[in-house]
Amino acid sequence: MNSRRALQSALVLALVIVSAAVSSGPIRLREGMGGVADIGATKCDYYAYIHPNAPTGLNQAVLYWFQGYVHARSGKAIDAWLAGIPGGDQWTFDRIGGHVLDYCTANPGATVADGGSDLWKQIGG
Repeated sequence: MNSRRALQSALVLALVIVSAAVSSGPIRLREGMGGVADIGATKCDYYAYIHPNAPTGLNQAVLYWFQGYVHARSGKAIDAWLAGIPGGDQWTFDRIGGHVLDYCTANPGATVADGGSDLWKQIGG
């Protein structure tokens, strides 16, 4: 029984050492492994290029980013903000994503965040 406990202790110690060594630096994913960490920082030319073949969650990532932008600017959730704007109910999930894509297609040197800022102005922010 003592040798079993010693083996378990050694295994736990080894895992702690390995864990400390692995977590000692920033995590760097190889290109293509994890998508884009900050969709707002993505260059428009790249965003417009990947959009047609990207996962369906790409538009959702833009919506989440824009939702954070709206909250930072207005202090409101996107639904509450849109409800307080004339014509706000016309801005659907697809229309918001479409606006950012259209902006990026027309402005390849810009970023998705620039597209979100333009959307803010278009909607009435």
